[in-house]
Amino acid sequence: MDELDVLKENEVKGYLYFIATPSCPDLCKIGFTRGSTSERLRQLDTTGVPQEFVLIASFHVNHVEECERSVHNSLSEFRVRSNREFFRLTAAEAVVKSFDKIKNFLVGIEDVQSEDLDLDSIDDSILQLIFHSKHGQIWPQKVTWELGINRQESHFRLGELAERGFLEENAEMYSLTHKGRKYIFSAGLVIDEILSGGDFH
Repeated sequence: MDELDVLKENEVKGYLYFIATPSCPDLCKIGFTRGSTSERLRQLDTTGVPQEFVLIASFHVNHVEECERSVHNSLSEFRVRSNREFFRLTAAEAVVKSFDKIKNFLVGIEDVQSEDLDLDSIDDSILQLIFHSKHGQIWPQKVTWELGINRQESHFRLGELAERGFLEENAEMYSLTHKGRKYIFSAGLVIDEILSGGDFH
């Protein structure tokens, strides 16, 4: 890929954000930026709003304008005005209702192939356990304790997930790979965790 191709690819990537203000908790704004979400929040902090916007969730996506349009269309019944990006529901509700649209645009989602979607509930639980762990990694004994499976099965499953590219192993500690993180988002396993700030209720 030459430099021009890289520039073109970067042009279509960006962050889809869900923001709200404490003064209007049941109203959210859904937009996108190709820069940082923190800079976008600074740009929106004007005299036109009584309190500053708070970021509830953001997603790094491909084809960011198309993603935004898809999300807006899926929430059209809640839209305040057709030429505004405000929706009459909480940001958390908006994320949950539109996540099926968002996940198709996530950067890196192309790494997750259809044959990767056959993980069972125990494999899903292992990936969730690692995602929620304090340092983003886990050892086999922890899997045994938390999931109530025997030590041999813990080692086997962690090894299989590593072999398939969902995990990487270092000194008997396992952590999520890029592919592993994208899988749990694509499967909707961590939707609550995405809502970084929650809502104001």
